[in-house]
Amino acid sequence: MNKHKCLLAVVFICFFSCAGTFGAFSSSSSSYHQASTARTAKRYDARSVPQWWTQHGLNLCNDANEMLSLPCAMRLMEEHHDSPESISFVRENQAILQFFKPMGKVDLGSVVYPAPPDHGGRNSDWVILNGKPPLIYPAGPYLSKLALQPPYPKIFQHYPHILGKGFSAGTFERMKRLANGGQSFIFQCYVLEAECCPIPYEVRIAYDFSRNGVFMGSRLLGPCFNPKLGNRVPGLRIPICPAAYPAPYK
Repeated sequence: MNKHKCLLAVVFICFFSCAGTFGAFSSSSSSYHQASTARTAKRYDARSVPQWWTQHGLNLCNDANEMLSLPCAMRLMEEHHDSPESISFVRENQAILQFFKPMGKVDLGSVVYPAPPDHGGRNSDWVILNGKPPLIYPAGPYLSKLALQPPYPKIFQHYPHILGKGFSAGTFERMKRLANGGQSFIFQCYVLEAECCPIPYEVRIAYDFSRNGVFMGSRLLGPCFNPKLGNRVPGLRIPICPAAYPAPYK
């Protein structure tokens, strides 16, 4: 009888010891899974840029109307073994990510997408990635809104042929940290006159994100003067535009 009691005690000890070990192993595995998920949480990263396409494919897929053909681009990406992430980006967004720069919680990139022949069959624009929402194209406000805010009325009265519609961000100025731990992406937007030429005054706009990457809205920072685009309007004291960078286009 004593032998049976001893044997039963040994079985119970082994059972609980093994259960503890299994529980520790399960906990460790769970932690590893969570860490792995955290490391790959971003929707877009450098893998979303098609390496072969950005080096060799930009001029290979114009359709009969001289516009960039995305189905042709995706076919060439697959044939030349560009990453699945880059092909998925095209399918999801109808654009090709040609540049990616990690900037923190929210990142910066540029895309190329189909456009009419008078734009060369394609356009290239900046894009803000991995925030909430995951993709934002920076765009300037409609000129009708700007016309109500000083000093824009004084600027616009010297350019009677300015287009009365919205416009895209032409250059990226910088990203700065906000006091709440978030990020602010600052762009300079061209204002076009007579559909062809930008005036020498640009609009600076900030796109703000919380520390968790949630888009909080855009802010108008005011105009700046670009001496490369023309001469100053007499009597207007507008600061010179800070250094900024066009959307990469290879």
